[in-house]
Amino acid sequence: MVKAGVVGGSGFTGIELLRLLQNHYATDVVFATSDEHRSERIDFLFPGLHEYKFPFISHVEALNFTDIDIVFLALPHGKSAKFAEKFLNNGVKVIDLSGDSRFKKPQTYEKWYKMQHPATSYLSKAIYGIPELFSDQIKNAEIVGNPGCYPTSVIIPILPIANLIDQRVIVDAKSGVSGAGKSCNSNTHFISVNENFFEYSVGKVHRHVGEMEEITGKDITFSAGLLPLSRGILSTIYVTKTGDFSIYDALQEFYSDKPFVKVFSEKQVSLKDVVYSNNIFISVFEDKETAVIVSVIDNLIKGAAGQAIQNMNIMFGFNETKGLPLGGIEV
Repeated sequence: MVKAGVVGGSGFTGIELLRLLQNHYATDVVFATSDEHRSERIDFLFPGLHEYKFPFISHVEALNFTDIDIVFLALPHGKSAKFAEKFLNNGVKVIDLSGDSRFKKPQTYEKWYKMQHPATSYLSKAIYGIPELFSDQIKNAEIVGNPGCYPTSVIIPILPIANLIDQRVIVDAKSGVSGAGKSCNSNTHFISVNENFFEYSVGKVHRHVGEMEEITGKDITFSAGLLPLSRGILSTIYVTKTGDFSIYDALQEFYSDKPFVKVFSEKQVSLKDVVYSNNIFISVFEDKETAVIVSVIDNLIKGAAGQAIQNMNIMFGFNETKGLPLGGIEV
């Protein structure tokens, strides 16, 4: 039995982690933290988390737990790194769902996150955690930097064909409101979002562009849009081919044995295909010179908590699908 802790258990991602982990019967969650809800019993506060009949503790109190195998850090960027450093020093494996552990060079982090990295000593050990692409490194990792949600939807379709397409890639992505986190602002208020749609972070503004460019090696122009939905990401990716070949065939072959990736040729994929699952569906529309690639994921599962558990499964030698939903919703 793997003993696990969750630091930051009352945000959208933390709640999703706890929800999925209560069905992962090889894992025992021994603590979860929330400074906001410290001392409140988890199953009373969130009745769907019925397996957790104990209270949240504070973030700092989590550092008293050294007899655990792995900790999930679901804190905002700038706050996870110090916890990662301390748990690693105590021999605990770490999956960091913030941006703090996604770049090996602190200068890259500082460029995109506009702040000094809080703890750089462990960055050389951090493995970028897209299981379909880096499982060989993940299985031996002490710490995994769990990817951002937008980058997951872009890197999985692009990296296997990176040497077959031009340097310039254009991405038009759209996300449900949960991608903005639990704190509300004027843009994510119900009145602003309901029956509305708008673009934000257009060009090279969104911090997730840094991950996309670092991992794919491409020059990415990115636009993010906010959908009046709770969850899900749909990314439309425009590429130019460097030769006469089939991008669909290349992706289909590359991901043929990956249980969470499904590749289609000219099929309309939708968020309902994947929300509440750990899947990514990819559809390719192409001619001889160009291609439009559409990918869909659940931002809270494949884009965050589900991918983190998939990484944990690989780190501990479980089947990577263990405890993770394979089916979306159709109606």
